[in-house]
Amino acid sequence: MMKKRKWLLPFCVVVGILLFVPIPTGKYKDGGTREYTALTYKIVDWNRLNGDTVYDKTKVYFFPNNFKSIDSLWQMEENRFKESGFESEPSVAYKPVIYLYTEDEMEVSVNLTLDGRLTCTYPAYNDGWTVTASPDGTLTEANGQTYNYLYWEGETYAQYDLSKGFCVKGEDTAVFLEDTLAKLGLTRRESNEFIVYWLPLMEQNEYNIISFQTDSYTDAAQLKVNPTPDTLIRVFMAWKATDEYVELQKQELTAPERTGFTVVEWGGTELK
Repeated sequence: MMKKRKWLLPFCVVVGILLFVPIPTGKYKDGGTREYTALTYKIVDWNRLNGDTVYDKTKVYFFPNNFKSIDSLWQMEENRFKESGFESEPSVAYKPVIYLYTEDEMEVSVNLTLDGRLTCTYPAYNDGWTVTASPDGTLTEANGQTYNYLYWEGETYAQYDLSKGFCVKGEDTAVFLEDTLAKLGLTRRESNEFIVYWLPLMEQNEYNIISFQTDSYTDAAQLKVNPTPDTLIRVFMAWKATDEYVELQKQELTAPERTGFTVVEWGGTELK
């Protein structure tokens, strides 16, 4: 009788583990999705690149759905979106800053039309900015206060496209950004300010998926400058941390030659 009881407890423990303790069973190159499976349920930590968006949620699937393949579960998620009329949450455009470089000192007005809402501006936006711009980039308000650039942050419903871009080791991010921002037309000073802002959030990650946005950003954050600049450069980086390398079609990066009155903007967003 005692021998049977000695085996009973270990047996119950093993059965309990198999039934209720999820074990890592899958890592996928779709953006970083992870899968944990028990006999009675499955946990999927979705981090899936889905066209021009990222689906980032943790879901639990109970019997019998826990025995379905990851592709079948993804089909369930897509069907749920269609049935519920799923709409994406707004993303945050972090620290877009706008530099104005004129050939001669002159008054410049800047207006921003955002698909969403502004959450912070400096100097205060007040339906637009009007400043006196100097060739060295110094901006002066009517009250005499000076600035290096115009700053804003906001929430926008832009749908960012991560299907093309770069997957970069966290430790290589600084070198990558130095080279890439130069190709996109930023000066060393502008690149330095970009990197100082973003690098602390990126360099400790295993990898970073990085994609520089064009129409998806400029359509959501329309910029009107008067007088019209001779050169306009807008650099906006959408990025996402991932634990493993993801194969992406590389972007071709170019920039216009900086001539005459030049307006430069840079910003970014981290996709969770």
